[in-house]
Amino acid sequence: MSTIVKVLRCVSYHTSGILTARDDPKFKQCNAHASPAARLRAFSAACGSKRADDTTGSPQPTYRIDGPRVWAEFPKLRPNADGMDDDAAAGLPPDVDRRQELSAERAHEILRRISDADCRALGFDPSLSRPDWMLLTALPVPPPPVRPSVAVDAGSRSEDDLTYKLAEIVKANNRLARQEVAGAPAHVLREFVALLQFHVTTYIDNTRPGHPVAAQRSGRPIKSISQRLKGKEGANVLFFFEKKKKNRGERGPNGRKQLTPSFRSSLLLLSAPLSSFFPLLSRPSLRPSLLPFASTKQLSPAQAASVVT
Repeated sequence: MSTIVKVLRCVSYHTSGILTARDDPKFKQCNAHASPAARLRAFSAACGSKRADDTTGSPQPTYRIDGPRVWAEFPKLRPNADGMDDDAAAGLPPDVDRRQELSAERAHEILRRISDADCRALGFDPSLSRPDWMLLTALPVPPPPVRPSVAVDAGSRSEDDLTYKLAEIVKANNRLARQEVAGAPAHVLREFVALLQFHVTTYIDNTRPGHPVAAQRSGRPIKSISQRLKGKEGANVLFFFEKKKKNRGERGPNGRKQLTPSFRSSLLLLSAPLSSFFPLLSRPSLRPSLLPFASTKQLSPAQAASVVT
């Protein structure tokens, strides 16, 4: 969420353009950073203090993270030439609430309107990672083999933690839908939305600091998706990995080389060399599409026998 707020501080609330003009020396100074992360930090520091858009003059709110919520507080601008501020010119009452909760829909709309050029300036690659992709619009549901149920005795089964959380998400979503159909007031709907957000957050990551921990009825904390992808257990999930650039893999405290996940890695990157399966290429069951990738290096009889068996 911190990265999302950094991007929101860099772009306009109304137009989704970068608050700093491209001919501004600050823009060129921030864009000179080679590292994408350093570029985003520089733009966030340069645009975080702005209270209005330089291009349109629209007020720019300040964002504050409060647990699972993000608050946007709009400033009161100076009076214009007619002696009226923006609120009075727009016909708003003087006691208007300037502090509003930023909804996920509004945040996604702001991030979705960011142009590809501004994405590259902020350190993102539009073809691989856009800022609006950091907000989930579709909930990932793992298949049953990833979350199997265990038979406790002859008549009952114990469901996996992920299955338990998915059931809680469905129940909370159905309760929210019933309240919307019944015409519940806005403050009641916000409470049901917050409950649904809690279940989705703990389903993805149940170890976030500052968030309540979801637990089973016995009091045991639920093991979320992010916890399953960490450590050696995450290697059992179907993900692609690539070695780190430095020394083809950095060694950890235990002396073993560490691997980092990457969605750009090829399936054959860490798979067994096809040359070891050269004796099997003569079998008709092997796909012909693998023949161009096979090595012509012959194996010893002992190696061939070990591969065949």
